[in-house]
This record gives sequence, structure tokens and C-alpha cells, in this order.
Amino acid sequence: GYSSTGNMGWLNEFCATFLDFASDLKARLPEVAPSGANLDVETIFLCLTQVVTCITHLERTISLVASQLTRQHFLDRLDWCLPRLLISLTQLESSVSTVKNLEDHSFVELMDLALDHLDDYMEKLAQQSNSSLHILEESFVEEEESYQLASIVNHIVRHALAFANVAIQSDKKALTSLCETLLGECATFHEEAGDPNSGHRKLEALSLERALYALESFLNEAMLHLLFVSLIELENTSVGRLKEALQDGADGAQDLISAFDINMDRIQQIGVLAIAFSQDIKTKTIVRSCLASLESLDACIVPALQLPESVSSAHHAEILEEHFNQELLIFRNVIHEIIDSCSL
Repeated sequence: GYSSTGNMGWLNEFCATFLDFASDLKARLPEVAPSGANLDVETIFLCLTQVVTCITHLERTISLVASQLTRQHFLDRLDWCLPRLLISLTQLESSVSTVKNLEDHSFVELMDLALDHLDDYMEKLAQQSNSSLHILEESFVEEEESYQLASIVNHIVRHALAFANVAIQSDKKALTSLCETLLGECATFHEEAGDPNSGHRKLEALSLERALYALESFLNEAMLHLLFVSLIELENTSVGRLKEALQDGADGAQDLISAFDINMDRIQQIGVLAIAFSQDIKTKTIVRSCLASLESLDACIVPALQLPESVSSAHHAEILEEHFNQELLIFRNVIHEIIDSCSL
């Protein structure tokens, strides 16, 4: 268990043990997960990063003799990370690596899967004459490839609609319309399986491919629109402004809180897509860690600002606010790096 006192001794001991553990783990990871692309590895990197983040803030919390409430915030996050870290490591070492279902794939990975299915189909289609086309169509249906493609498209639409929920209004309408078009093209492609005319099948496959590219292209633009709007809105609904409004008892405080919550939802969706577009595991981990920190802080920062005034509550709110602003700055910088790398 963790000490709840202001004594730094237990934290120093924990840090020393954790450093030894992390060093051993770093040496063993290439052996237990040579590819590095694995859900368990991603979880391990996220938990390691979060543990370091929490230790850093716990040191400051104890040094300032901040309230038990502040310490508990970071201790709870450690309690969330450590069991998941050990579970993921155990699964890696026992070769019981988590199977990646469609639900676990990112938007970009799902797009690649769908387009690979279509490319494979059109390549086989080009090799068939009209007289032998029925063999390709029968194998396509029998092997359930068309159903798998439909399932992939459904998951793509889920990702797009989840983003549409927080997108700016004009983009929301366009994304919904593009999703409807994609589902329609997919349904046509699926229902017409078995058509003996290769020309028809090629046109249906190309229409589905166009619908996929159209959605991906517009979603990229919508993410940039949302990022621009969100960063401006976060300036207008910063934690500092929230604190002032709550302390002054301003009439618009509740509206500020609502706007703050909306922007947090938007940040989460921007982060999810940024992770999908990034090819670098270190960058992905930084974004995941920022999202984990911001999600945790989102749940407690407004209540912290609403506590009765005291030295202890002021320290509590100050530490959480500083942590929030640091994570937001890191998030903003890494998102710009991802955008710059994708535009090269």
C-alpha cells in the first residue's frame, strides 16, 4: 500500500524499484514482442508513461504538503496503471497476446483493410472472363469476404460518426451524408455479388472505393477544422477562466463548464484520430498519455475549483490546473508535429 503521509521515503523507494523494473522490461521487450506492434505493448508503454507522470506530480504534491485529496488523485491513477501493466506483460510473456478484433483497429487501419479487400477483388476480377466470373463471385460469397468487407465498412462508419458527434455543425452534416453514401455503396456491392457481368462488378467496386476515399479525405479536413476551433475555444474556456467565473459566482459559469466539457470530448476524438494517423510508436504513446491525463483531470478539475476556500483546496486546484495546462501544451505540440509529418 501507499503511505498517505507527507513522508517522501516511500515514494523514493517506489521510484527505485520502478526504475529497476522499467530497465529490465526495456531489455526484455524486443524478445517478447519483436514486432512492437501489439495491443499489450501499447498498453505497457501507456502505463509506463502514466506512472512517470504521476510520480512527478506526487513529488511536488508531497513537497507542498498538499491535501490528501491531491495525493489520492495521483495514487488512484497509479492503481489504475500498475495492474494493467502487469497483466499486459504476463500476456506477452505467455504468448497469449491480445487478438486484435475489428473493434480494436483504428480508422486508418480499417480503411487500409477495406481498400486491400477491394484491390484484391479487382485484381482477381481482371483475371476472370465473363464465363468464369461466377467462380470468383461464388468464392467471394462462400469465403464470406463480402460480409467481412461489410463489417469493416460498418466499423469505419462508427469511427466517422463518433467524430461527427463532436465535429463543427457544417462538417457534421457532410460526414453523416458521406457515411450514408458509403453504406449505400457497400450494400449495393454486397447485394450484387453474383452478377455475371464483370463490367458491372468493376463499376460497383470502384464506386465503393470512391466512397471510402471521399469519407477519408473529408474526415481529414474536418479534423483540422475541429482542431483549429477547439484550440481557440480552449483559450476562451481555460481552467483559469473557469476558476475566475466560479470564484466570482458569474452567471455564465455553467455555460463555461458545458463548453469546457464539449472541448474535452473534442480533444479526445482529435487524439484518437491523431494516434491513427501517426506511424511512430513514441508519438502514439505521448498522445495516449495526454488523453489519459486529460480524461482523468476532466472528471475532477471542476469539482476542485468548487471546493470551499482554504489553503489546502487552493493548492489542490493549483496542482491540477498546472498539470492540465502542461498536458494540453504537450498534446497541442505533438498534434502539430503529426500534422506536419503527414503533410510532407
